[in-house]
Amino acid sequence: MINFFYKYFLISVLSFIISNLIFFFLEKNIHPSFASLITIIIIFNLNTLLLFKSKLFLQNKENYFKLLIISILFRIFEFILFNCLYFFILVDLKSNYIFIITLVTSYIVKSIVYYKNSFKNI
Repeated sequence: MINFFYKYFLISVLSFIISNLIFFFLEKNIHPSFASLITIIIIFNLNTLLLFKSKLFLQNKENYFKLLIISILFRIFEFILFNCLYFFILVDLKSNYIFIITLVTSYIVKSIVYYKNSFKNI
């Protein structure tokens, strides 16, 4: 359990930093909603690669599809959450802060889901 959370924490921190940098640069050129979508797609590919390389999930077809489905659902959740916060709830807050709130919320929920699914694979 400790090993899982240590590895997952390192992957998440790396993803968090990279996603904020990508979002920051994309936000300058395109709308924050599209910047969020592009960033989420890039980080999805990075996370999938790192989760298999760190051996948090066994690398087989079943786990790949399971991870793909979980990741896609969380990316949709992050995108919807970001847009709801940006357009309706936190209208006066800068989009960078809203993106960080979205990522932290998703990280907390995702940690539990990934742990439960990786535990079945050990």
